[in-house]
Amino acid sequence: MRNCYIVILLCCVLSFLLPMEGRAQGEYIRLKGYYRTYQYTDSVLTHVVDGMMEFFIPADGKGEFADRKFLGERLQTDGSDETLLRIALPNLEVTPLINSIDGEEYSQRNNGDIYLLDKKAGNISRSCDEIEIFLDELTGRPNHELDMSQLKLAGVDARMIVFDERERYNMNKNKNKTTSYLDLSSSHKHQAFIFRFVDADERHQADVFSEFYVTDRAVISKQDKRKVMRQKNKIQNFKVPDSVPPLPKKI
Repeated sequence: MRNCYIVILLCCVLSFLLPMEGRAQGEYIRLKGYYRTYQYTDSVLTHVVDGMMEFFIPADGKGEFADRKFLGERLQTDGSDETLLRIALPNLEVTPLINSIDGEEYSQRNNGDIYLLDKKAGNISRSCDEIEIFLDELTGRPNHELDMSQLKLAGVDARMIVFDERERYNMNKNKNKTTSYLDLSSSHKHQAFIFRFVDADERHQADVFSEFYVTDRAVISKQDKRKVMRQKNKIQNFKVPDSVPPLPKKI
């Protein structure tokens, strides 16, 4: 389990906008794509946000999280608190999910099942042109949950009861048969929280689904990355890429 993710997440939740490895010689892998995140609170849809964003992943694999740049956003909301929605926005770690299970505590079965010590934690499926990994990040934690007490500073008392991640890699053009973010096609998260506001007694459940679909990728220098990060090129109008699957009709 990638414990660093949990530690840094809890340190950054108050900002809501949390600001790699690869086969290339450049200093950063630049991934541009479309994201959408939506939240159900007590089974009622309360927030939908989508937009375009970029990730900058250090090719040397150093650090914990990639830098992010939001290029544009659309939000539909019922006006309720957006804290849990914001902390669940796409946020890639420097290490791809499929490479995060290389530690000794993980093992794989012939059928693709992933085990964390003696507990099943996920699965890897392979085809001729795609690899998909699913990982339950709460496997092995007491009561299969995570305390989110740091959120009290934002007025929310919460604990996480679901943290499922999924990444897909396109292997069509990968002759080396090793995976990096240059192969990433999409990233998905489902996080569920039991929460209450600190000034209220009633508890609720929030299920937040977050998706990121890569539309363009490149290897760039550190200087190029600085130029891009300084640009104020907000995208006011954008279309959902044709490669992105449609949302369920109820959304």
